[in-house]
Amino acid sequence: SFEFKLDFEFSLKEFSRLLYRECNLLCDVFSPPSDVPFFRHERMKLHGGESQYLFQSSEIYTELDLLELSIENIRLDVSKRGCRIVFDEIEMLNTSVSDIATILLHLRRQFLELEPKLKEVMALELEVIVKEEEFVKNEG
Repeated sequence: SFEFKLDFEFSLKEFSRLLYRECNLLCDVFSPPSDVPFFRHERMKLHGGESQYLFQSSEIYTELDLLELSIENIRLDVSKRGCRIVFDEIEMLNTSVSDIATILLHLRRQFLELEPKLKEVMALELEVIVKEEEFVKNEG
């Protein structure tokens, strides 16, 4: 069942990555019609990146939970059962920490790319909202 869970999680990761790539390709292929404001097209493109970022962020918590559980199991083995620490288990934990650090660095870079684009689109959307509020106020 653990192996199935890992296969399922890998499938979700792969699906998310492919969906993000296809979304970007479609957004690049289909330019927005002339009557659709540019920022709405950009919002569609950003939504894929934002979704992928959030998905990967939630995966970090799963990885940290698994790491914490592994450390707790080793601690119990040593303290309660008097077992010796197995070097391979420590190497596995070290690899997990390294993988988590790599993912966090990737997420940080991804956020630094998303943040200015999101701010730009939000500013344009806010401008439209203000204009629409003024229209409703003036016509109401």
